[in-house]
Amino acid sequence: MWDEAQRKKELAKYEAEKIQEEEQKEAAAREYQKEMARKEAEARQEAERKRLARERELAAIAMREEQKQQLEAIFAHQEEIKAEAKKAEITRTIQRMEELEDEKKKKTIQKEGMNRKKMCCVKGTAGEDC
Repeated sequence: MWDEAQRKKELAKYEAEKIQEEEQKEAAAREYQKEMARKEAEARQEAERKRLARERELAAIAMREEQKQQLEAIFAHQEEIKAEAKKAEITRTIQRMEELEDEKKKKTIQKEGMNRKKMCCVKGTAGEDC
């Protein structure tokens, strides 16, 4: 009977150890799962951080490209304005030269007319105009 009690006691002890081992294994598995979930969450956060950084980088590149295009458009417009102003200046210069030439021709014609008149008056053939 003592053997039977001892045997039952050892069996209970063995079963308690087995249960404790099983609980430890389960606790270790839960801890492992927690660690894996934490690492997975960190990996997701890092991937999201990298994705956001890349998006910011692409947005900055797009903004710089847009600014560059705007500046190029402004410079092109300024060049067009300068070209138009130069054309207008050349046109004004040509017109002024033509006007001066016309005035010169008019003065020459007037001088020639005056000279004819003078010659007629000197020769006496001009009549009343003289």
